[in-house]
Order: sequence, then C-alpha cells, then structure tokens
Amino acid sequence: MSQKIKNSLNIFVLFSFSIFLLVAPISPTNFDLELSTNLYPDLLTCLIFAILINRPKLFPSYLILLIYILADIILMKPIGLYCALIFVAAELVRKYNNTIRKEPFLIHWFIFLLCLTAVQILYISIHKLFFMPSPQLILVTKQLVLTTFFYPLFDLSLKFFLRKEL
Repeated sequence: MSQKIKNSLNIFVLFSFSIFLLVAPISPTNFDLELSTNLYPDLLTCLIFAILINRPKLFPSYLILLIYILADIILMKPIGLYCALIFVAAELVRKYNNTIRKEPFLIHWFIFLLCLTAVQILYISIHKLFFMPSPQLILVTKQLVLTTFFYPLFDLSLKFFLRKEL
C-alpha cells in the first residue's frame, strides 16, 4: 500500500512540475507576443526525455499524453499533433532504454537531439501536408537549438538525484 501511495505521489509531483514548466515560458516578461511565444526552450520535453532515458518507470505513458494534450490546449496548437509525435518518440526511447542507458552522456544528448529534430520535421511536414499555418522554420530551428542546450541541465541533475538504482 505504501508503494502505491509513493508512486501516486511521484506522479502528482511530476505532473505538477510539468505544468509549471509548461506555463513558465509564457509568463509576461516580454510583451511582444510574436517573439515571446515562439522563442523559448521546450523545458517540458527536456524533462520528459531526461526521465525516460534515465528512469523510464518514473514517467508513465498516460501522463505524457495528458500533459501534452493540456500543452496543446494552453499553447493553442493543433490538439493532439505534437502530443502524438512526442508520444511516439518517447515510446521509442522507452523501448530501447536498456541499450541507451549504458551509453555515455553525449550519446544521450545526441539521441535527444535526433528525436527532437525528427519530431519538429514531422510537425512542420504535417502542417504543410494539410495546408495548416505552419511555424516559421527559423523560429523552430532556434527553439530546437535552445531546447538542446537546456537538456544537459535536466539530464545531469536527474542523474545526480537518482544515483542509486531503483
């Protein structure tokens, strides 16, 4: 019973922190809405992939879906598109976790970069395919670079806090 309560508490804390990371970049620090909503690192994706690469059992699949559907609604994106792409990438990382976990940090970073690049390319391609207004390529590239630079903060801090094997 205590393990179930501990697991539920972990999920609640992860969900709350994820919602904070989702809302934090859109706080009113810059009043130019064109730039402030498009140029921020995707901290939520950094957190999710850092957890999935290091300890995939801490972050259940349904929580990824719930958080990203909520993110699509809050950020007024097409509901479910980014969620589905991130979910597929996350499940691929979860599937090959035993192989990935044995690799050094730079390989983790490179896998994160490849997954995020594939998600962004598919996101823009699907927008173009269905004639939806697509984000500008230069803004997506800047966000991709910013997100990639922020990933080590999450990965290395998670490795520090979760040193012992679960």
